[in-house]
Amino acid sequence: MLGKVMKYDIPALGRRLVPLYLAWIATAVFLGIMAGAANMTGFLAVLSALLYGVVTTAVIVMTIILVIQRYSTSLLGDGGYFTNVLPVKAGTHILSKTLSATLWVFISGLVAAITGIIIGLLDNAGTVMDTFHAIGYFFGELTGQDILIMIELIILVIVSAAKSILAVYTAITIGHQSGKHVVLSSIGAYIGVLIFETLIGQIVFKAVDINEVTINSLEHFSDIQLFFFGTLIVTLAIAAVYFFVTRYLMTKRLNLQ
Repeated sequence: MLGKVMKYDIPALGRRLVPLYLAWIATAVFLGIMAGAANMTGFLAVLSALLYGVVTTAVIVMTIILVIQRYSTSLLGDGGYFTNVLPVKAGTHILSKTLSATLWVFISGLVAAITGIIIGLLDNAGTVMDTFHAIGYFFGELTGQDILIMIELIILVIVSAAKSILAVYTAITIGHQSGKHVVLSSIGAYIGVLIFETLIGQIVFKAVDINEVTINSLEHFSDIQLFFFGTLIVTLAIAAVYFFVTRYLMTKRLNLQ
């Protein structure tokens, strides 16, 4: 059932984000061409860089807005009257929205990297090729342990992104319990969520001397694995709290707007 729900959630975000990605890439091409032009004036250089910055900011802001809007509208807004009568559990809806949003956030990061490469290629192909050779040499020197650490880092980033998205969903769901001033209530709930995470972080840091771990212990592969799995478990535990709180409110105290 989760896969079926995601088949709707993923394209729903993609229909709005893909055009923004295309505009982002087109702006990167324009900036790269302008930067590579030998006779380009300073004004045009600043103008093209400013345009790229505006589009980049717009994509980031719109990604955040669409992720929030997709959850709020389809589950807690007018769309909730249809969505919540489907034979799908609330937990499935929440998980689908979280995974879909995480996927598109990850894709946004990839597009950001692509735009940077495009600008570099069009601006100075020789320098970029040297960079690619250096990167190829770097990866060629990596050991199996190094590759594993890089994979673990990517996993941790993705899980952290999913946890952050769940935190937003939890705050929105709590905010909808007020009935009035939903936006202000959601903002207040999100501040409470951040305070909760800060307190958890302080408890964990006191339980484990994090300075000793990061500076001294991480020289050994086994200690790096311990640090990774410890961080992953804490992140997953916080994400689980957000998930179960949101599911409880959606199941027992649903308040549609």
